[in-house]
Amino acid sequence: MKNSLMKHKFKRLRRKLKNLSKDNKNFYVWIGFFIFGLILLVNIGFMTIYLINNDYQYRVIDHAYVDVVLPNQEIDTTLQLGIVKIEETSLAELKVGDSVVVYSDFKIDVYWVETIVSIDASAKEVTVTYDNVSTETFSEDDILGIYVEDADFFGTIYYSASYLRGFIFLTITHGIILYGFYYIFLAKKETIM
Repeated sequence: MKNSLMKHKFKRLRRKLKNLSKDNKNFYVWIGFFIFGLILLVNIGFMTIYLINNDYQYRVIDHAYVDVVLPNQEIDTTLQLGIVKIEETSLAELKVGDSVVVYSDFKIDVYWVETIVSIDASAKEVTVTYDNVSTETFSEDDILGIYVEDADFFGTIYYSASYLRGFIFLTITHGIILYGFYYIFLAKKETIM
């Protein structure tokens, strides 16, 4: 009798511990859901900043992402475009050898990453080259920014978010991802027996 009573108590205790661990797991999954939601919300905030700054006026932040003709390509071949990170700059900060982003060179209306070969501070102009053969002179206002680096994954996302259509698409995608997390880990599923 004592043995069966102990077995019964042990089974009850085991059932309680099993339910307790299941509740704790569910609690931690909910915490993960809210943390993940907060991360997505912060990312939407950053995307909003890039949307506000989409005309490269550096109103909110001092850097941006832009689609340019990548440097170090042969002019007589098909040129590849890529997204790069640029920073706001002034003529006083520039020096010969810096890579800057300018618009419309070689009569092709796209942004280019070009190297400064000379600076005329009195006329507020810089002379740049893409292929180390031909040069073009641009005023300080024509310089979009200084080239920092090629964009990474998040830079590509923020570049897409700087356009209204990309911002809307990415925001909806964030919502779908959060709902997917909820559906996979938290939604009560009916079990068919």
